[in-house]
Amino acid sequence: KKRNDLKKIRDLVSQFITVNQHLIPLSENNLTSIMSYEGALVLHYFNNYLKSTYLFRGNAYRSFGQSYVRNDVRGISVFDRIRLYENQLFFATGVERLNDNTDESKSFTTTYWNINSSLSYFPRMNIPSLTVGYLRNTSSNGVYEFVPHTSAESLRVKNIVAREEQSNRYYLQSTYEFHAYYRQNISVDISTSSKNDKIYSAFNTRNTSVSTSLSTYWSNTLQTYVSLSQ
Repeated sequence: KKRNDLKKIRDLVSQFITVNQHLIPLSENNLTSIMSYEGALVLHYFNNYLKSTYLFRGNAYRSFGQSYVRNDVRGISVFDRIRLYENQLFFATGVERLNDNTDESKSFTTTYWNINSSLSYFPRMNIPSLTVGYLRNTSSNGVYEFVPHTSAESLRVKNIVAREEQSNRYYLQSTYEFHAYYRQNISVDISTSSKNDKIYSAFNTRNTSVSTSLSTYWSNTLQTYVSLSQ
C-alpha cells in the first residue's frame, strides 16, 4: 500500500517539481531523521575557556549550504583552554563522544571517542613559538567483543560488520616571524600517526610527515607562500 501511495504522490507532484533519486520519502513516525540541532554552553573564568556542546543530526539530514556536514550523529563534547604564565603558555584539552544510528535503523551502533590535548608557548621575545599535541581517536560497534572465531562463516560476518579501531597522533608545530628585507614567517610541522585495526581484516596503518613553509609579505597587496612536505 505504501508503495502504491508513493507512486500516486510521485505522479501528482511531478507536475510541479522534479522527482528523482535525491528525494527521500519522509516518515511521519520518525521526524527526527531530517532534523539537526545543537546547543552549547561557554564559560570564562580564572583564565579558562570552557565549552560544552551537544549536537544531533538525523540520518536523512542534508545541508545543501555545507555539504560536508556529517549526518547520522549525536553526542557531546567538552573543551577547555587554560592561559598560563602571563598568557604566553596555553594548555588545551578536549573530549568528544559521538554515536551513529540515530534512527535505530542499523543492526549495530558505532561509538566514537575523540580525545585531544596540546601545549603551546607563544613567547613575547624574539624566539619561535612551539606547540606539541596528542590526539586519540577510537571507534567501535561492539561486534568485536562477541562474534566468535570458530568458523569461516563467523569470520566472514565479522569482516563485514565489525568495527574496532584506535588511532594515535603526535605532532609538533613551530612558527617564527622575522624581518629579512621583508616580513617573513616560517613554520615547521612534524607529525606521526598510527592506526590499530583490531578486526579480522586488520588494516593497520602508520604515517609520518614533515612539512615546512615560508610566507613573505612584499606589500599590502602581494604575498608569496612556498611549502615543502614529505
